[in-house]
Amino acid sequence: MDYEVGYRTTLDRFSKTLPGAIGFRLLVSQRLKDETVLPGDVAPPTLGTVGSLKWRGLLTTTYVAGPSRTTLTTRYLGKGRITNQPETSRTGIPEAYNHVDAVWYFELAENYDITVAGRKITLFAAVENLFDRDPEPIPSSGTSFGTSAPYDLLGRSYRAGMRFRF
Repeated sequence: MDYEVGYRTTLDRFSKTLPGAIGFRLLVSQRLKDETVLPGDVAPPTLGTVGSLKWRGLLTTTYVAGPSRTTLTTRYLGKGRITNQPETSRTGIPEAYNHVDAVWYFELAENYDITVAGRKITLFAAVENLFDRDPEPIPSSGTSFGTSAPYDLLGRSYRAGMRFRF
């Protein structure tokens, strides 16, 4: 089930001295069932595991003032289990270790519009994984530890550039 709510307003509604506008957009996904198990499959459902988290969310907050747009994006991955296999099975994990905590990632981005020779150019810069949050350690097989695709694998990263049409 997906939920979405958004709101945008000019800041002069609150004070005539505040320039610009602010907007919020929240997207949340709640996974209620896991129907990926085929008839005759003996594997337990994966709902609530790293590959099928019950909760995910994305909050985007944007401040716009003239040619400038500043955005803070927050990404949430809910807590979960590494596997739903019984602890006593070959691929089971002891209960004390069979969990991953909820994770929050933040991205800060700036876009600035300029005009050159009558054409609009947008300069941009972004810092992804702003607080350099390490991924959750998750076994990738019975003998090694790594992480899984929903988690940030690179650590903090930077992007900068420009967008234009010609």
